[in-house]
Amino acid sequence: MKFLKKYVLPPVLVIGTTYMLNSIFVFGPSGYIAREMTKRQIQSLDTKIKRLERENARLKAKLRDLKEGKDISLRDYGFIKEGEKIYSFIVVGENQNQGEEKSTLMGKAILLSGAMFLIAVVFTVAVLSI
Repeated sequence: MKFLKKYVLPPVLVIGTTYMLNSIFVFGPSGYIAREMTKRQIQSLDTKIKRLERENARLKAKLRDLKEGKDISLRDYGFIKEGEKIYSFIVVGENQNQGEEKSTLMGKAILLSGAMFLIAVVFTVAVLSI
């Protein structure tokens, strides 16, 4: 019995407590990683919505100008003849720093996992000292 209490129980308690804490607070469905990913998705979508709203306003203004004939500079210089249509191409870039965000998030998760391990060790010492 002394052997079990001295050599088997501490690692089992540390590993079990660490696993439980990590699965609940770090890697679980409502854990740290899930919350951070959701926050980042919301921020990304908010940014895209704002960008699209600005682009939409700009395009509406350009369409209004074209309908009213205010965009006559191209016609004045002979680039567009009567009856020709104007086509505009818009290039939209993608978010290029997503990889950096994921690596930062994993770094934080690893630090949190280490903290959970320390809590498990303290818990084990407290249990064994009783």
